[in-house]
Amino acid sequence: MGEPATGKCDNDDMKFPDPWEGVPADRRLDFTVIREPIESLAEATILGVERALPVALQAVPGSLAVLLMLAKLVETTFSTIRYICAEKPEDPARRISFATSTPPLLRSMLDAIYTLIFIGEDPPTRFKWYYNAGWRELREEYDRHVQRYSGKTEWKAWLAGYGTHLATLEGQWVTAHEAANPKAIRRWPTPSNMVSSGMLTADAQTFLDYMRDWFYREFSQDDHLSLPGLIRRGSNFLRPADDSRKESTWKKLRSDWVTYAVVLFLAFLTEMVLLCNLDLRPRCSYIWGILKEYSSMAAEVYEARYETKLMA
Repeated sequence: MGEPATGKCDNDDMKFPDPWEGVPADRRLDFTVIREPIESLAEATILGVERALPVALQAVPGSLAVLLMLAKLVETTFSTIRYICAEKPEDPARRISFATSTPPLLRSMLDAIYTLIFIGEDPPTRFKWYYNAGWRELREEYDRHVQRYSGKTEWKAWLAGYGTHLATLEGQWVTAHEAANPKAIRRWPTPSNMVSSGMLTADAQTFLDYMRDWFYREFSQDDHLSLPGLIRRGSNFLRPADDSRKESTWKKLRSDWVTYAVVLFLAFLTEMVLLCNLDLRPRCSYIWGILKEYSSMAAEVYEARYETKLMA
């Protein structure tokens, strides 16, 4: 697998004529420095979720499946970002502009962090809510299909199978009373609703407020392609091919997005280690120690939550 380069995630365009060359050499982190530590931490974390969940979490119905899917999905998302942003080995089919596809993936990683923190505040209650709300969404999807396609022969088998599947899940995820009135089931909150729910502990509230203000807003703009997001992701396409800043700007953007990815991936792994009480805190601290020397953004995230929690 090719390796992306990471650099200081600051907006240097206004300070330096050349965006990438403006990043000092001592602020550029070669990904190979943290490749093995972060890969081995991810592998150990996923293995810990599979085999060493605390008894209290094991007792919560459905907890293992959700945690394991989240862990593997976030690891895969991070690996996808690494691949599309790789510099080595060189591949003429991998355009540097592929990096502009990264922000929606970053938002997905951040969604997972919010979900993990929110569930971790009260696992028995929140896991049940997660499954209840999921069943409601599946039921609403089924009802939409019935409304549109019932009576059409080619849909008969599919609708019957979906209905049987829902009935099976009904006994596992919701009670008969809840199933009889799906609209009474509370929807699972979006990250913004988690922040405004009043259901977070003080430290989680402070951290997720910070992540909303400095990460989630920007990633949402990038994902929805509101004007600020469109400018960030697309303005470099408008530069003439012979503009000397074009390639440099791509390199700087790629570096920034990869830095976000590394920090968010490490934050997710750290949250999983904390929630599952895995014996991996020293390894988390080691990687944070490297990152915060190169990225002021990584240092802020670490100080906002993990400096204290990893010491506890």
